[in-house]
Amino acid sequence: MPQQKTTAEGRTEIFIVKSDTNLVPVRPVRKSEQEAAVLHANQKQSTREWIIALMLLFAHVALTTGGAQMSNMAFTDPKFKFRAPFLFVLFKTGFRSLAFPIYLLVNTVVKLARGRPLDYRRTWKRCLAVCGEDLRFRVLLVKFLPATIFNLVVQITYTLGIQNLTASLASALTPPAVATSYIMAFLFLHNRIIAMKILFVLVAFAGVAVIAEGELRAGFEQSTVIGIFSMLLSDVCLSSYQLCFKKSFPKGDLGQVSFAVSGMYVLMLIIYLPVPIILNLTGVETYDITLIPYPFLVGSWSCSAVSALVYGYGIVVAGGFFMGLSDLLILASNSGIDVLRNLPIPTSQIIGTVIISCAFLILILPDRYISVDIRQRLERWGVPLPAWTWSRPRFFQRTKATDSQVTLASREESRESMPRGASNASLPISAIGEEDILENQDLHLNAKTSEIGKI
Repeated sequence: MPQQKTTAEGRTEIFIVKSDTNLVPVRPVRKSEQEAAVLHANQKQSTREWIIALMLLFAHVALTTGGAQMSNMAFTDPKFKFRAPFLFVLFKTGFRSLAFPIYLLVNTVVKLARGRPLDYRRTWKRCLAVCGEDLRFRVLLVKFLPATIFNLVVQITYTLGIQNLTASLASALTPPAVATSYIMAFLFLHNRIIAMKILFVLVAFAGVAVIAEGELRAGFEQSTVIGIFSMLLSDVCLSSYQLCFKKSFPKGDLGQVSFAVSGMYVLMLIIYLPVPIILNLTGVETYDITLIPYPFLVGSWSCSAVSALVYGYGIVVAGGFFMGLSDLLILASNSGIDVLRNLPIPTSQIIGTVIISCAFLILILPDRYISVDIRQRLERWGVPLPAWTWSRPRFFQRTKATDSQVTLASREESRESMPRGASNASLPISAIGEEDILENQDLHLNAKTSEIGKI
């Protein structure tokens, strides 16, 4: 990236960084040209991050849709008679804890293919840096435990929803998590809030009410009630999980995020392990090992494992709101597959899905596209305003141009800010990993100033 430096004569020149010590001057330029060069470099970096975010989004959609369909077929197909959701969550958690080993395997293959040396000790130290400098047990527990608990509830409630509902209906009840995320971002992250988005939060929940009313009117079955309640609870816990994960791990590359995801699921596995064992010993959840549909379940668990890695990285790179777009695409995919499977889709589900989808599209829009400066509009129309209106309410403040720009910290800036003698373990995330193929990226966004960085 071009950098500026003032010479002894007082001139400002632009330099290209060839190494940590050599600065190659380009030519003396004016300040406007300097700003244009820096802006072009930032735009190029932002475009690259946007492409990566889109790839993560579509990968998460494909993996989640495949996993949901396979698990739904395992639970609902009469020839399998598999009714052990808590055992399902146990193995799903175990597969998801393999996110970091999967990353190490991919990174090793890429390095060997390119003839790069393997240094697992260095990779471990770099990935461990995502946990911060203080690695005491109490600090790590506070960092991992809240997201782990919420994620555990998400896995249990989502599995109960898939077990008792069709995949398309369960997917239709997932997008309201974006509305919940919007409210939580305002309450806990102090993000600015838009009145129009609050309106469409209510519209999203109205769509949920339409779907629930139609399903319950068709037949007040216990399984339907359990499924709908489980999915709504899953939405709330998913928003809480996004919030905790973003607060605990605000920045990181693919390896560091996979390390955090694996650590969280290992802790979840330790906490959750006694539950299915106790349920089986007490006869609450019984199953025949020989009748378990392993092809469907292993396929679902594998998709879930890779999806956890992709989704966790997507939250760090693009934020919960952007990754929330996957819910709408998953809903469309599952609905189409359910039609091909000849599963009935009631009219109330179609109407509720349309309502939720419209609200969802508004909720994921950047604030600058829907916020309105009412005072400025009224002044333009010649409407006289009292004195108290000169202070703009936060609800209607227009987002500044700088609010939507991605702010990136370069590796050189990170090094300059570190004390002498600092080790790699204490370096900022952006200053580690120049030699690793998959880590040579500055993919951390400012969650407070970037639209797609909001949770």
